[in-house]
This record gives sequence, structure tokens and C-alpha cells, in this order.
Amino acid sequence: MPYAVKRDETDSSLVWMHFWGNLTWQEYRAAFAALVAEVRAIPGRADAILFAETSVPEGNAIPYFRQALRQLAELDNLGLFVSVNPTAGLVARAMVTALTRLDIPRIAGRVPFVTTRDDARHVIAVDRARTRPVSPADQSLKTPQP
Repeated sequence: MPYAVKRDETDSSLVWMHFWGNLTWQEYRAAFAALVAEVRAIPGRADAILFAETSVPEGNAIPYFRQALRQLAELDNLGLFVSVNPTAGLVARAMVTALTRLDIPRIAGRVPFVTTRDDARHVIAVDRARTRPVSPADQSLKTPQP
């Protein structure tokens, strides 16, 4: 099983999904199902980070990316889904951007790409500081309005 899904050791509202080795599309779907379950279990806002140390499996990625993005869009408490992949090509980034803007607008702008894990944490911290919580039940992340 070349993936792991687990909560962060210091921030229980942050879920990591890590891919390595030779990943199959079946494993990709299973990892996203585990991520969705983990995020749903978090009360209030949750953020997720994908750390990919592998390329996508063989074949057409669009249906799999679309399914994953739709699953993420259905999570009412998901803030950001940050992809850490220093080798992500322009085609992959463009595909995700197009899918989120045209096909799944509910998650548009909430799937940034970064090159390091520290960058991912920073992007999430900045977003948490400047936005209202995704879930109305979560008052702990709410920032005062001027």
C-alpha cells in the first residue's frame, strides 16, 4: 500500500495524505476515501495536505481527478486541500485548475499547489487567519470583522 492518510501530530484539524512508490488508480481512490472519512470526523474546519512522491498512475487521470475533487467539494468542513509536489507539471496544475473552475466550482481556489511541506503549512495558516471558518459551528477559527 503506497499511501498513508493520517492526522498531523501537532494539529488535529490537519490531515496528511502521502503517496510514494508505484501507485495504482485503485489505491488512489482508496486513499481519497480514507481522506474523506478522516476530514468528516473532524469537528469544525479541517485542512488537508497531499504530499506526493510519485507520479500519477498510467492512463487517463481526468476521471480520477474529477472524482477526487468532487469528493472534496462535498466536504462542508474542508478549508484547503494543498498539493505538495515540486515536480507537478503545468499540465497537471492546469487540469486541476480547469476542473475546479469549470466542473466543480465549489472547490475552486481551495486546491493550491506548493513545493514544500513548510509552504503547505504556511498557506493553510494564512488562509485560516484571513477567512471565516468553513463550518458555521466552528467559532474557534473565526476572525473578527472590522
